[in-house]
Amino acid sequence: MIEQKDPNRMIRCDMQPGFFEWMRDHPVSLAVTTYQAGKLLFLGWNGNTVSLHAKNFSKAMGLDVSENGSLALATRDEIRLFRNDPLLAPDCNPNKPGYYDALFLPRVSYLPATCLRTIWLSSRMKSGL
Repeated sequence: MIEQKDPNRMIRCDMQPGFFEWMRDHPVSLAVTTYQAGKLLFLGWNGNTVSLHAKNFSKAMGLDVSENGSLALATRDEIRLFRNDPLLAPDCNPNKPGYYDALFLPRVSYLPATCLRTIWLSSRMKSGL
């Protein structure tokens, strides 16, 4: 993973009318990528307000979340796969025990050459070559 040049760059978020109430009324989290700022953002409800957790990635682009707790993130240089470990989540921050209900841990990273070779091999296998 290549970190962006200024990982301490501030992010400013403004909520549209109704968003605060919607987050309060729906037990979900939202994951968003920001290509130019190079961040993966998680928005959720912490019981009192909307919370924001940001992680830095070089040109965070595509994002896929599966029902089994996996998350795939495409960046400029790689595709990273994460898996949620809800058993470790409550203890992941000793300053906030029980605060988090999800913890996405990196499991594997694919570099572009690996991705292209995998796609090429898969297409050859499907065509019977």
